[in-house]
Amino acid sequence: GSVTPDYVPFQMWDTLQGLSTYIRAMLSTQALLGAIGVGEKSATVIGATFQWFLRDLTGMLGGILFAFYQGSNLDSNAKMWRLVADFMNDLGMLMDLLSPLFPSSLIIIMCLGSLSRSFTGVASGATRAALTQHFALANNAADISAKVPLNDLNILSV
Repeated sequence: GSVTPDYVPFQMWDTLQGLSTYIRAMLSTQALLGAIGVGEKSATVIGATFQWFLRDLTGMLGGILFAFYQGSNLDSNAKMWRLVADFMNDLGMLMDLLSPLFPSSLIIIMCLGSLSRSFTGVASGATRAALTQHFALANNAADISAKVPLNDLNILSV
């Protein structure tokens, strides 16, 4: 009774999407690790670490710039930005999956994938609060946010 009637269907779809994203993230990470040479005798630890560092640095800087330029616009249309976030996440993972096919452009593809996913983090995090406010009927947005991981587990167990 403390949430809107559309909360349970939303949570079911959100949980399925989260599970799907988790599986795709494992596959894309496996592809990236293979692309940077993990498991090959010719690969060096420092080389793989540096490539992973460049990837992460690009994502961090991209997230900061995206938040700076678009942060104030994220409240105006939460559903659209949530969809954009999902699309950008899919695009980033696709780049990761394709990266082993283009070894000469590996760093560029890795960085673009990380950049794409950094937009996802900012947009989905910002819009999650607006969506939670929508579902809260009893001034209980924090309670709903705290229980989302538990709801995900409950729905998956059903």
